This record gives sequence, C-alpha cells and structure tokens, in this order.
Amino acid sequence: MTNNKITDYVGQPIFTQVLSLIDGPLIQSACKTHQADKFSRKLCFKDHLTTMLYYIFARCTNLRAVEAGLELCNGKLNHLNLKKVPARSTLSDGNKKRTSDVFGTLYQSLYQKYKHIISDSLLKQSIASKLYILGYFAP
Repeated sequence: MTNNKITDYVGQPIFTQVLSLIDGPLIQSACKTHQADKFSRKLCFKDHLTTMLYYIFARCTNLRAVEAGLELCNGKLNHLNLKKVPARSTLSDGNKKRTSDVFGTLYQSLYQKYKHIISDSLLKQSIASKLYILGYFAP
C-alpha cells in the first residue's frame, strides 16, 4: 500500500474498497481456527463472508434479494473475488451450518489490526444510529 491512499481507491466501488481491507491471511486464520470450511463443499468461508457483507451493504432483507443483486453484478463478480453467485439454498445451508464464531474471530482480528486508526471519540447519536455491526446472520 502506498502512502497516497486517495489514488489507491480511485474508481473502485466502496464495497470493493471495504473488501480490500480484509486481508486474506486474517480470513484464512479465522477459517482454520474454527474449521469453517471443513464440511463446506459449495460455499467457502471467504465467499460466504463476501456475500453476507453484500447482504448488509445492499440492505437486503432476504437471501432472494442477495442472489438477485449479485446476479445483476454477474459481469463484475471478479471485483468481489467471487467466481459465481451462490444459490439461495447454498447460502441458507452456510448460514445454518457455519458457526457465527468464525465471523466474530475475524471481526476481532480486523479490530486489532485497525484500532489505531479508528476514532475513539464519541459519535453523535444521529451518526451512531446508522452504523451496523456484523453479527449473527439469520437465514
């Protein structure tokens, strides 16, 4: 990463910029710790994470909306590092079978990595009410 962060992200969608902050080694470590891919044949943890982050960013209300939204992005899935759009049934199975602890571990790793640049000042209530925290993803 260069010192000029502005030019690093020119032309990249915000969602892609957020994904770029999540290092592969952090994902692999959380996955290995919780054996998150042990029983997964169709949906690896990294793809599950990307899809669930899309779920939040796109303000989807169900898995059908996630699948439809990602289908619309089909030509640009390489920006999300997805090879194909996961089916609703695959996402539902992933949400049921994969423990939420792996997402929590990844969140803690990201927090440890970036806590020095996160503001510790109190947010105004109007801003704080618009923030989302990743947690358990219900199908």
